[in-house]
Amino acid sequence: MQNARKLDGVWLQLRGSLLTNIPDKTNAELTRKVLLMYGICGIGTVVLTLLGCIAFIQKAALLGTLDFAAAAVLLFLVLLIRFKAFHASYIYFGIAVMAFFYAFIFITGGVNGTAFMWYFTFPLFAHFLLGPRQGLGASILLFIPAMFFLGIDLTSTTIDIYNPDFAFRFIPSYLTVVFFSYMYECSREASFESPLVSRTLLSYKK
Repeated sequence: MQNARKLDGVWLQLRGSLLTNIPDKTNAELTRKVLLMYGICGIGTVVLTLLGCIAFIQKAALLGTLDFAAAAVLLFLVLLIRFKAFHASYIYFGIAVMAFFYAFIFITGGVNGTAFMWYFTFPLFAHFLLGPRQGLGASILLFIPAMFFLGIDLTSTTIDIYNPDFAFRFIPSYLTVVFFSYMYECSREASFESPLVSRTLLSYKK
C-alpha cells in the first residue's frame, strides 16, 4: 500500500511538471492530449532513433536520415511543450510531419518494402490527438497517396515495390484500423460527456 502511494505521489509530481505550461490545467481533455503528446513523441523519438541506426547499418542512408530527422522533430515538440506555452498547433504540426514521413516511406518502400507496417499506427494517434472527426479526415488523407501510388505501382513495368496480393490485403486492413480507431474515439467522447463522468470530473476539480 505504501509503495502504491509513493508511486502515485511520484506520478502526480511528474504530471505536474509535464503540465507546467498548460493554460488550463482543469481542462481534462486538454491535459489528456498533452500527456498523450508526451508519450507518443517520446516513444516515437526513441523508436525512430533506433530505426535510423538500423537503417544506416543496412546501408539505407536516405531512410536513416529521415528517421533521425523525424525523431528530431518529435524531440523538438516535447521540449516545446515542456518549456513553452502549449498551443493546439503543436498537435497539427506533429500529425502533419508524421503523415508526410509515412507517405514518403510507403512510396519508397523503406527497407525491402517493409515500411508499410507503420501506416497502421497513424490512425491510432491521429484519432487520439485530433478526435474522431478530424482523426478520420487525417487518416483518409494519408490513405489517398497510398492508393495513388499503388495504382501506379501495380500498372507500371518499371516500378515494382508492391504486388496485387499486398494491395488486396493492405487496403481493407488499413481501413479496418481506421474504423476501429474512429469507433473507439466516438465511444470515449460519449463516455466523457456523459452526466455521470461530468459530475465526477467536477467533483475531482473541486
